[in-house]
Amino acid sequence: IIVHIRDKCFRIPIGSGEQPVKWLAHAACIRCDPRPGAIRVSGLREENGRSIPNDARVIDAIPLGTDVWAVEVVTAIASPTPSRPPEMTDEAWRAMATPSPR
Repeated sequence: IIVHIRDKCFRIPIGSGEQPVKWLAHAACIRCDPRPGAIRVSGLREENGRSIPNDARVIDAIPLGTDVWAVEVVTAIASPTPSRPPEMTDEAWRAMATPSPR
């Protein structure tokens, strides 16, 4: 099954398909951004706009080879600001962050 989130699409292997549709939506979110909770969707819909129940089993609700789209995509985590690794001195960190002259 291919799940579309924004301008990306992800082929998600479903195995026996016993998982709920909510699992499929979450699996696509993790592929889109692996940080836990970074992307959230309220559910999935078919190409014609029909909502797919989150508690339905994937195998019952979505035919194999079908494309589905994420609904209400929310970016929940802002891009992280890089921080100095604990083993690096402040001086080394500043030197790394300062662009070198060309």
